[in-house]
Amino acid sequence: MHLRTRMILLVGLFVVVMIGLPDQAISANDYGWDLSGVFNLTHTQSAYSDNWDGDEQGQLTWNSQLNMIAQKQLSDLMHSRNVLELEYGQSQTQDRDLETWSQPAKNADKIDFESVLRFTLDGWVDPYVSGRFLSQFTDNVTGDIEYVNPITLTESAGIAKTLLKNEDLEQEWLARLGLGLQQHMDRSVLNATTMEFESKTVTYAGIELVTELLSQVINENLRVNSKLIVFQALYNSEKDDLTGDTKDYWQSPDVDWETVFTANITKVLMVNLTTRLLYDKEVNTAGRFRETLAAGITYMLF
Repeated sequence: MHLRTRMILLVGLFVVVMIGLPDQAISANDYGWDLSGVFNLTHTQSAYSDNWDGDEQGQLTWNSQLNMIAQKQLSDLMHSRNVLELEYGQSQTQDRDLETWSQPAKNADKIDFESVLRFTLDGWVDPYVSGRFLSQFTDNVTGDIEYVNPITLTESAGIAKTLLKNEDLEQEWLARLGLGLQQHMDRSVLNATTMEFESKTVTYAGIELVTELLSQVINENLRVNSKLIVFQALYNSEKDDLTGDTKDYWQSPDVDWETVFTANITKVLMVNLTTRLLYDKEVNTAGRFRETLAAGITYMLF
């Protein structure tokens, strides 16, 4: 069974199960947690007959997103916040001359889970510790599919502050600054000497800045979620093995800035605009930008 078919079946099964659950099965109050979750599914398709006048090509694109937040004041001194973001999508292009369609190619792939434990001391700032798991569902660099590869683990500790909070408008602006440790694990690294793929782990240590804004824009039907992560490495476990003009590239800050605008047209129809800016000098000396505008169905899990 093709990967696309498996993913569509899994997404369909997930939607059916979630719709069929009784309300009390997913009630946040049953667990004492403040839960929120949204599932989005978008699909675009176009096709042309072989005698169509013009050079247009058909397209088949689908994308699925799952965003979940679970947070709770564990005690007077501890607050836990956990965020899970899953995204996967594929595209195919029609070849009218050959009357075939291309193999599915990924247009989105992300697994992102972060857990933050904040010590609420009622001071100007609060100490925190956090952990983050970042990966993707599939990696096809070697020609064979590797699942959940590469993986980046980030552990950090420092100070956190709520810069803005308005419960009436559902606005919240959070900021964290601390010391961070990152491990990049990749099972598909090409060895230039043996010309074989092997596993490699690189560890970085440095300073991490995270800011996140969640807010209504006009009303509850139009929301924005913007998250900025800056990591300045001060240590690289592989620095002694680096040579050439790129040996100091790891010392440049890494930037990950993602903003999502969501407009709910009805309870089940939505329009989603996502922008993401990435900068990692070890990957590319210029910034990388992605923009996605999609319309589809949405389902509030909690």
